[in-house]
Amino acid sequence: MLVYTWEHQFMRVGGLGEYIATDITKFERIKLVGKYYGIVFQNTSTKNWHVAVEDCGALVKTDATRPTAILQAMHDARTGDKKIMKQQIEQGKKDRDKAEVLSNDEFFRKFRK
Repeated sequence: MLVYTWEHQFMRVGGLGEYIATDITKFERIKLVGKYYGIVFQNTSTKNWHVAVEDCGALVKTDATRPTAILQAMHDARTGDKKIMKQQIEQGKKDRDKAEVLSNDEFFRKFRK
């Protein structure tokens, strides 16, 4: 599954960053709320856990522990405005499609420890 995030680049001239993506093959599917699902996977570089929205691949939570990352993502989905979430997922698909696809190693190395 293709997941993506925004990479902020402090020293980049002419822009603040770019979307980067990678293809995750080892993940667990979880129910966030209602019809919304996420995937949970571990960062091979930092050993942190990430949750991404299944419909678009956007990373929404990162934590040192798997349970905390999942609970925070579920809380946000439960308390979020469903109309806005739907719009964000549609935009997320567009953002994912323009992201530079990196290897897992390259992608995960972009995260600070």
